[in-house]
Amino acid sequence: LKLQFLYLIGEYSDHLSRQIMMSTGDDNSEACVVAKVDEGRANDASAADEAEDCIAPDSWQGWVIVFGAFIVEFTVLGATNAFGSLFDEFQADETLGKPSAAKVSLVFSLSTGLLPVVGLAAGRFTDRYGPRVVQMFAGFMLGVGLLASSYCTNYWSLLVVFAITLGLASGCTIVPGLTAAGEWFDAKRPLAIGIVASGSGLGTTGVPLLGNLWVGAPSTTGENWRQVFRKLSLLAIPAILAGALTRRRRPYRPPTDDDEAAASRLSTKDILTNKLVVMLFLVGLLFGCGYFSLLVYIPHYAHSGGQAPYEDREKFTDLQCTVLLAVFGLAQSTGNVFWGDMGRRFGPRNMFRAVLVVNCVGFLTMPWCYNYALQTVFAVTQGFVVAGCLTSFPATAASYFAGPQLGSIISVAYLGFGAGGTVGPPVAGALLDGTGGRYLVMSLFGSVCFAAAFFVVHFLLPDPAVHAQRQKTVAEENARLLDAEA
Repeated sequence: LKLQFLYLIGEYSDHLSRQIMMSTGDDNSEACVVAKVDEGRANDASAADEAEDCIAPDSWQGWVIVFGAFIVEFTVLGATNAFGSLFDEFQADETLGKPSAAKVSLVFSLSTGLLPVVGLAAGRFTDRYGPRVVQMFAGFMLGVGLLASSYCTNYWSLLVVFAITLGLASGCTIVPGLTAAGEWFDAKRPLAIGIVASGSGLGTTGVPLLGNLWVGAPSTTGENWRQVFRKLSLLAIPAILAGALTRRRRPYRPPTDDDEAAASRLSTKDILTNKLVVMLFLVGLLFGCGYFSLLVYIPHYAHSGGQAPYEDREKFTDLQCTVLLAVFGLAQSTGNVFWGDMGRRFGPRNMFRAVLVVNCVGFLTMPWCYNYALQTVFAVTQGFVVAGCLTSFPATAASYFAGPQLGSIISVAYLGFGAGGTVGPPVAGALLDGTGGRYLVMSLFGSVCFAAAFFVVHFLLPDPAVHAQRQKTVAEENARLLDAEA
């Protein structure tokens, strides 16, 4: 019944959007390239549907897609990240065996580790079936995962259920949303991607705070966190409905075997060995190392006051440290929209290079933020600036590969980003342990990661306009050779 319900929502949404687009869409726009149709099928209903579905980029219909992708990111990623706000509840739960902090962290870390792997498959499914079915599946898995986790009676069942279901939900959220925004926009693509990406920051700020409001004193039976999970599972409803709003824009449709476009599709091997894709993966790896090191150690640094080697500094409360992370998330969400608009004006690659340099310099100031006011300023500025990387990174990838396989390309790039999130924080932690808890060496590590990412983008990635012209020249030369052979 649930699968049938999802199918009916998708069919009705598709029918409604077609009716709206038929009445207001500009089917004669020069920017809209209609798929080729045989002359014998010129009057067929299917041919007419293809023509009516063809919508020019940067149209108002694209903002509906952006809204849907934003809501999916807000609900799915926000509810998933609410896990951290229930940390004390898990540790006090006797039915889970009162797990240690390391064991509780492992539950969330495994779900996060699955995100880029699932994202790789989600990119392929998005290319083949469109973003709608993938994003609706993400909302469905969010509800199933939180509800099933609330009935787990031991630690290992919680580890398996939460990690797998929420890993699937998160992995099927980011890539389809960014891909949909990339397909529906051209000139305003960076801004659209920035708005979609801001859903993650706002959800990570708002939903965990909502979870904190529902939790009282720690319970040894785990009833508190179970009730919070059951309430948060209701967010699956708006996630599924919002996912139903997303759809492809013609002519970015899955090619059939007899379609001329099928000949230009890259295989998985071709994608993984493409020089530009490899460079994007490397950029994601380096940028991910710096970003996740920053994200993980902002509250950790705030907790270091009053302890060696910072005995002379003020010790902050848990609430103050939580507020720092919330401020970081809010600044990041604001920055996503701002840098998206800047990318639209000056180009995503140019903005990516600029914010990488600013992050490189900004990370070095972390050890000198010795009081709460300075750490708040650091969290606001770095959250705002790092948002430029989160927005410009997928927009830069889309500027090279906008087309029917954009989802696969972005998923590979984000696989590197996820790998950076797996490698970066442990390396930063090892540097902290090796220097007696001093943050100077750790901040140098993060700064070097951002600097290395800038080097790859500036020196190894070509200008998108030059790359496009080069590809066009090669295609024209190949066409000329084919004509000569014929």
